[in-house]
Amino acid sequence: MIGPALYAPIDRPQRLAPGWASMLLGVGIAVAGLILTAVAFGVMVGIDIASGAADLDNIEAYIQSKSLELVVIQFLTLYPALALIAVFWTKVVERRSLASIGLKRPRALARYARGAAGGVGLAVALFGLGGVAALAFGVDQEQFGDVDLALLARPDYVRVMLAAMVLVLVQSACEELTYRGWLLSSATAKSGLLWGVIFSSAAFGLIHADRAFIDPAVGAGVVLGTATVGVAFAFWARNEGAVVGVMGAHGGYNVTLIVGSLAALFATSDGAGVRDIITEMQVGMVEELKSPAALASIAAQIALFGGFAWVLARFGRAKPPPAPEPDVVA
Repeated sequence: MIGPALYAPIDRPQRLAPGWASMLLGVGIAVAGLILTAVAFGVMVGIDIASGAADLDNIEAYIQSKSLELVVIQFLTLYPALALIAVFWTKVVERRSLASIGLKRPRALARYARGAAGGVGLAVALFGLGGVAALAFGVDQEQFGDVDLALLARPDYVRVMLAAMVLVLVQSACEELTYRGWLLSSATAKSGLLWGVIFSSAAFGLIHADRAFIDPAVGAGVVLGTATVGVAFAFWARNEGAVVGVMGAHGGYNVTLIVGSLAALFATSDGAGVRDIITEMQVGMVEELKSPAALASIAAQIALFGGFAWVLARFGRAKPPPAPEPDVVA
């Protein structure tokens, strides 16, 4: 081993892959998850075609009409696949404890809650900084329609927001377990902390490279912005000596952004149906990636998380790993 064991002692360091190989594996795991998502979505489309429910003469409109199903399938396949493969690799290939990838029992709930509060704070800060960046980029601020907060109590809207919250919390935990848990600890042990942070953050950024299909420049910015988030969360996990806190931080951050966006759409929807709103949201996200607003948002994210990462790296201190403890999962 070249670097430290971040979270707990690693019994068989010789079984760890080189840091660069772990980075490639981290990207490959995500690709495998995406293939699983595509297969599941393809099965659903095939069933619709066989039953005559799919309009093959207007396939683009049909796919757009299935935006809600695609999102749900992605959250139920891609992200659990990330975590399951990472745990399999940890236990079967590397033969080390789950504590060594940052899953620890002591004060786990308190760590998660503290992290979630921090994530909400980061999201709120991003909203404010994003507004400043939008002005700097000359982006017109979006004007919402009439706001009716009473709509947020509509049962179908409430169900969607609660379901989105649960799915996003699961997604965030799975990503953190994979990239700040398994990959960061493995790459750090083999290549040192600096390379561990670089490799894990690069892999985390690259799994968001699909935006490049919409706009190459914005796609590159999304990769850089997401990698910057990865750097900040990597130092957070290093300082805490566990990955549970950044699971909460990632979850709180994503829930605030995503559920907050849904709430804004619902409150200005004039009572439209959920499927129509979700489809509009998906189409709107694609259009926004082609606009200057995307660059303003990316610039704000890089500034916020770059500064946060510097503070964590400069003033934080790594906690030495304790003696081996039992796995979270028996």
